[in-house]
Amino acid sequence: MITCKLKGGLGNMLFQVATTTALALDNQDQAIFSFRNHHAGQGRSPTRYRTTIFRNLSETSWWLPQRRPKKRHSYAEKNFHYDPIPYQPHLKLEGYFQSERYFAHYHAILRQLFRPTDEQKEYLAEEYGSLLGEMPTSLHVRRGDYAKLTDFHPTLTLDYYQRALEMVPPTAPVLVFSDEIDWCKETFKGSQFQFVSERNEELEIYLMSMCQNHIIANSSFSWWGAWLDGKSGGKVIAPIPWFGAAAKDHNTRDLVPDHWNRI
Repeated sequence: MITCKLKGGLGNMLFQVATTTALALDNQDQAIFSFRNHHAGQGRSPTRYRTTIFRNLSETSWWLPQRRPKKRHSYAEKNFHYDPIPYQPHLKLEGYFQSERYFAHYHAILRQLFRPTDEQKEYLAEEYGSLLGEMPTSLHVRRGDYAKLTDFHPTLTLDYYQRALEMVPPTAPVLVFSDEIDWCKETFKGSQFQFVSERNEELEIYLMSMCQNHIIANSSFSWWGAWLDGKSGGKVIAPIPWFGAAAKDHNTRDLVPDHWNRI
């Protein structure tokens, strides 16, 4: 069996779960996860998601000493860019693994693994069905915690969003997602902008994935909102650079899929 140390926010954990799942499938092994052994960082405990986006994962009690396999192996991520993981049985992964190259070959399986509940689908259809029928663009603005971490996570300029908006259909609605939605309401003017304030992160990431085109932030959250979109013909726009000067050693060559647009 293969597991991982879950850490960070929901977007980060989705990368970790997807990589662990893909490595297990590649080697006819089982991916299992401990929701209690979590390093929160900027995110919530994964127990928050165990009845929703993580409900289809197999749970382990490796955190209990008496349940741990006698022969265990560990693998710590060495580089930020894609680096093949050597398989060993009873393996625990630690890292962020922020590249689809670890798991892109299981796109359909992962979309099914992370799918919304029937209740969530019904709610989104009821609340946003008419807007989704107009093939909207999702636009994500990350500001809150980034405003204090600009050397590592710079906030994106308005020029980025203006240039990105020029690349998507001008008459389609734009669903705006943000941790500072009031700032967005003051910034993005026009009848095409619809501001989303949902009650939980999972609903927002699912709603993003239902849009036709995506303008993402330098955030793993909207990265996943775009990646979970199973439709064809849409466009994804992502920013350059992704990190600030404090993370200049992070090679992001594998972070954004080749078929996405970077500006």
